Amino acid sequence: MLISRQSRRNDEWVDYPDGRHVLLDTLKTQLYDENGELCGLVGISRDITDRE
Repeated sequence: MLISRQSRRNDEWVDYPDGRHVLLDTLKTQLYDENGELCGLVGISRDITDRE
């Protein structure tokens, strides 16, 4: 992901400490500063368990 400078989107199962088992649609992408330098990563997930 970092080398190609492309975002990655995937579905992943997550087990929470309270026992829930949920399917997340996750988008991960790089964050760059005004000089084009990598300064962080951003991840956004949403619960799509009910779609499964």
